[in-house]
Amino acid sequence: MAGFSMPHPGWVAIGIVMIGIGIWLIRWANRNNMIATMTDATTEAAISAMRKHGRPDMPSEIKARLDDVTSEPTVTGKTKKVARYAVRHAFSQVFGVTGFVAVVAGVLLTVLGFVYG
Repeated sequence: MAGFSMPHPGWVAIGIVMIGIGIWLIRWANRNNMIATMTDATTEAAISAMRKHGRPDMPSEIKARLDDVTSEPTVTGKTKKVARYAVRHAFSQVFGVTGFVAVVAGVLLTVLGFVYG
């Protein structure tokens, strides 16, 4: 058939897998990013304060993390919990960028698989 070409299945498959992995990395990064958590908590507190016309309550997500840290009986245990949150935040920054690059590369591979197949 003239003018019809089959997509290159290897490139398309790798591209789709990369898109899936990239989306998974971005979602993980968003769940463990402390900046996003603090922004969401601040927004939640501001909306709560506007509705109640008073002092805002502590946002639930921040309260849960604070309770997790304060539930440790020793200072060493509390320090380990805070360090885990810090490491997760650092990895979330790296995985967020890696996920974005994986999604872009996956889309590029998928398109190239269809164009040059």
